[in-house]
Amino acid sequence: MDAPDKSQAQPSHPDYLQVIAEVSQTINSILDLDQLLTRVSELIRTKFNIPYVHIFLKQYVPHTLEYRAGSGDRAKTYREHQIAFNLDAPQGLIALTARTGKVQLVNDVSTDPRPVPNPITGAKVGSELTLPLIFGSRILGVLDLQNEMVNAFSEADIAVFETLSANVAVAVRNASLYRSEIWRTKTSEKFRETAELLSQSIALQDFFRASLENILELLPGESGSIWLFPRPDFSAEAPAADHLFLAAIEMPERDLVPLSQKELAPGEVWFHPKNEHEGTIIRKPGGSSDPIQKALNLPGNFSGIATAITVAGQTVGRLVLHEGTPGRYGAESESICATFAGYLGSAIEKERLDQETQAQTYYTSVMLQVAMATRNLADANSLLRISGEFILSLIGGASVALILKDAETNQYQLNATLGEGTATCSLDAPCTVSNTTLLEQTLQSGKPAAMPASCCSPDIARNLALSPQDTILMFPLIAHDRQIGLLLHTSKEAYIPREPELILGAQRFALLEGIAQQTAVSLQNIELFQAKQIEAVISNVLLEITNLFVASTDLSKTLAEITRILLEYTSAEQLALIRFFSEDEQAALRFLATKQAGVFREIEDRVSMSDLPQGLEGLDQAGHLVVQGNLLAISGYSTVQENSPSDGFISLCFPLIVPGEVHGLLVTVELDRPGRRQRIELLKAASMQIASGIQNYIMQTVQHNQTLIDRELQLARQIQKTFLPEELPELPGYDLAAEWQTARQVGGDFYDVFELSPGEFGLTIADVSDKGLPASLYMTVSRTLIRARALEKESPARTLEKVNHILQLDSSDGFFVTVFYAILELESGKVTYCVAGHNPPYWLRLEQSKVQPLNKGGIALGMMDPINLKDQELVLAPGDGLVLYTDGVTETFSPEGKAFGENRLRAKLESLLAENARGIVEGIGLTLDSFREDRALDDDYTLLVVRRI
Repeated sequence: MDAPDKSQAQPSHPDYLQVIAEVSQTINSILDLDQLLTRVSELIRTKFNIPYVHIFLKQYVPHTLEYRAGSGDRAKTYREHQIAFNLDAPQGLIALTARTGKVQLVNDVSTDPRPVPNPITGAKVGSELTLPLIFGSRILGVLDLQNEMVNAFSEADIAVFETLSANVAVAVRNASLYRSEIWRTKTSEKFRETAELLSQSIALQDFFRASLENILELLPGESGSIWLFPRPDFSAEAPAADHLFLAAIEMPERDLVPLSQKELAPGEVWFHPKNEHEGTIIRKPGGSSDPIQKALNLPGNFSGIATAITVAGQTVGRLVLHEGTPGRYGAESESICATFAGYLGSAIEKERLDQETQAQTYYTSVMLQVAMATRNLADANSLLRISGEFILSLIGGASVALILKDAETNQYQLNATLGEGTATCSLDAPCTVSNTTLLEQTLQSGKPAAMPASCCSPDIARNLALSPQDTILMFPLIAHDRQIGLLLHTSKEAYIPREPELILGAQRFALLEGIAQQTAVSLQNIELFQAKQIEAVISNVLLEITNLFVASTDLSKTLAEITRILLEYTSAEQLALIRFFSEDEQAALRFLATKQAGVFREIEDRVSMSDLPQGLEGLDQAGHLVVQGNLLAISGYSTVQENSPSDGFISLCFPLIVPGEVHGLLVTVELDRPGRRQRIELLKAASMQIASGIQNYIMQTVQHNQTLIDRELQLARQIQKTFLPEELPELPGYDLAAEWQTARQVGGDFYDVFELSPGEFGLTIADVSDKGLPASLYMTVSRTLIRARALEKESPARTLEKVNHILQLDSSDGFFVTVFYAILELESGKVTYCVAGHNPPYWLRLEQSKVQPLNKGGIALGMMDPINLKDQELVLAPGDGLVLYTDGVTETFSPEGKAFGENRLRAKLESLLAENARGIVEGIGLTLDSFREDRALDDDYTLLVVRRI
């Protein structure tokens, strides 16, 4: 190639500024980065006659300078070969410029070791000038200018191109920001699209595919894939729990390539290490390969990123991206992958919840069918025939059997069987089972168990036609904590030692366990059916008792009628209600019904609780107690006749618990005869209803009394408020506001503002030493005395000394009152005041921007007599004010028990210094409410603010 004539090719120096201005004006209007860089390189080549112009941009990940645009013969080749230089390369002007941020000029590259040969041809001739593209202190890239001529660039050229490169850097920065904003907008749109899919009825595989398509539009990647761990499954065929399985894959730039491997063991690939990584894995150079890399024939230095997919804090799989070029994933990629992994986890969780709901619906449907089919059955044979058919059709197996436990003898009996080859065995002729150790252990544990047929009783093996290697599953039949027996399920599969859930699988196990539970309930219902007449009697009695209490207006008459009814239904000799009086350790016989004499009502026959038989202490826990003999006669009740029955009789005792403690006893004296269990059930339920009725009566009485008290307290509060100013008087030139809050319905705080004479007003705030109704009465007396004595127009100190003397005439209750009393002269602003044991008010001095507490005073009123108090004075300038308050303000407590205190009050007043009187009151009130949060007031509090305008 002939070297161009430099003097003719380049513009003269006077034209440089015009050319720079033209280039800058052109590029500043371009916001598309690729278009900008192409235009810049073309303008430099044409305007400055530079044969080869290349622009490299800095990539923080993977720490390289990548060719982005150029002009001249080499540009197309650079682009096709994706020319890039490592920032840390020891040779090369481009890398050196990026590292140092300084211009590098070599006018004969053949003689200088720093430049690198042409990365395409390997030639090393001509001149090279490299300039950093710097914005602020950040290097964005390098402008590389090359010429095949030696000495093609001068020092003057450097100054020109430095100016030009600075303008280019600004344009690159603007275009990069514009491009980043577009990318962020696109990212938000893809996030929104993916999130919206979660709320739609879309198949999980379709959601996987859409998520991979969206993320691959945002991040570089030749492949995106989702790998999942298997769901927990208790069946023997469940795959290895720590293997990853391919769930979805997308390859946007090519047809889908089949993978040679879709199951991965720990440590087999870089994104599934043996020590499971809970967050994001970015593949390091030289990392292990994987099936996707092999299928796509990616180079060994390919980029990869894998993010954990979690559901409820548990890792369920990984989102994986592959890209053929190195170093393409960094912190931003990690953040985007984490967001999409979160969406995937939510979709998987939603799918699993849907599946669980379907499984639960199926389970519920089966259980409903079993319940409907087994209701109203009269014997265990009928029950097993129906339950067994469900079991064998839904779960499979060889046979099923019912083994029931006799409650009195504790023997196990084979009552019914169903299955091919089973012997006939009916409920009317049950077979007693020997060798019941395993049966007893299983029933006591309350958990299903498995055993080989060789370990079961010969009676079971014979009747069920079992071989020694057959498998037997045992399910305890327990209803309402009562151990009824066991449901057996047998199969011809050879026994393998493992839990029943693993033998059957989770779903079949759940079904069989549910049918066993329903069978237990049905067996209990059969027992109840056989005793339905007794149950009907019990129900009628309880209903009658309930109706008596509902209609009752006299508790004594109701209890007397209940004792008569219970005596009739139980056929007892005697039935009594005993009331305990724990304060004097006595037990009173209150109601007694006997066969001979009828009902004795509201007796006051008392004995010491120590006279009652031993063993009654734990009655509230046991529910009932059987005492041999006649408890009423044994305890010494005089109402019980001396010839009352004793021999051959027992006493059934039931606690009356109201509430949380034993209020008394229900006692029956009867012959020891059959049917005791049914009578105990009746009397136990009756005792609970009696106790409930007594409790309701007590609660109604307390409620009625409380209503009366509340009404009286409300009236007292209304009366008390009449002693406070209904409206504060209007004082010319002054602004007043007040707030009065009580910890209870009535309180001991009060304030007052009243006219003494034209131009003079009295200001009072006080706090009685207690709270509630007594304090409110003392407050009323104190307020009346202060007003009466104040009208005598003596000084505040003399007025309070006289009030103290009167209060001391009757101070037996130990009350006292703290008082601040002041006389305000409106025209001058002069305040003459006296403090008697009260919190000193705060003086708000606007001109001095100061909040100043007044001096402390003397002793409170009502504590002793005589007392000596002193008057003090101050003058309120325009803008000044006084804040009077009771200790309920500073003794407001937070939920943690911290007091509001003087320091917080003073700080709040400083912030309210310029507010009017109402603003100060409201500001303090809001601060106190926020400080105590939901805690109730611990003390009354009162605020009175006067401000001179």
